[in-house]
Formats: sequence, structure tokens, C-alpha cells
Amino acid sequence: MLRNKQIGVKALIDRGDSEFLFLRRHNLLHGETVPGWDLPGGRVDTDKKSQIRENPITALLRETHEETGFTKLGFIRVVGFQIFEIKDLWLTVERTYFMAEPPISQEVVINPKEHTDYCWATVEQALGNLPLNPMLREYLNEYSGNVSRVPARSQVLI
Repeated sequence: MLRNKQIGVKALIDRGDSEFLFLRRHNLLHGETVPGWDLPGGRVDTDKKSQIRENPITALLRETHEETGFTKLGFIRVVGFQIFEIKDLWLTVERTYFMAEPPISQEVVINPKEHTDYCWATVEQALGNLPLNPMLREYLNEYSGNVSRVPARSQVLI
């Protein structure tokens, strides 16, 4: 059986004090018992007719706007890549992580259909205090607050 493939993007939005924006999801992800905390982001859309994929930066800006209300992000750069499989769903996910700055003087406005809360936390605070999904936890464990240590590629099988 062929695996389905999903392309995703996530934003490490740093407000300048090594605190990143985390969002508490409204719904459970695969394998969760309580809705967890996540980074803004989501799927890169593919046009059903042409099969052309959305540009990852465009997807990142669209998803971040939908989830936070931010109309733009500053200084966007790639900081990592992750591939993982969800075996019982026959799904392979390829995720690109971006570092970005929030817009100046714009407050977070979460989408209540997708999220119930938000917080700013360091990577260490998030790892110690927030229920994170295993893929994000594995990525942040490697990150450890130092962008030079962000894994260029990591693989997780669940």
C-alpha cells in the first residue's frame, strides 16, 4: 500500500527574548489524550486540479495569519526539517521549521475553531510544562534554545 504524504510548515515566532509563541489546540492530534500545545503552522496546500503545491513561505504566512491574526512576519528563515511517519494512518509527514519575528505592535488573536489559548515560553519552559506532541517535543529537544544546534533533519516513527 502506498503511503500518503503531507507537507507541513511550523513557525518558531520569537518575540525577541527567546520566548516563542505556542498555541493550545482545540482538537486532539493522533495519539493524544488531551489537546496539546503546538507552534503556529499547518499544511502546504496542493491545488487539486493542477497538483501544484503552495510555496512553503506562502503557506507559513497563511497558516500563521489564520491561527494568530498576524498579518505579516519579519525575518523569516529556515531552521530545520523533520520527517516522521504515522504508521497506522499510512502517512509520511515532511515538516519545515521556520524562525520568524512577530509584527511590531500586533496582538495575538487566536482562531477559536482551532485553538483555545496561547502563551509565550522558552523552549525549556515548553519542554518542562506543556503537553507537546512527540514530533514537536523531539524537535525542540534537539533545538535546546540554540539556533546553531537546530537539527537539519530528524526522523521520528510513531
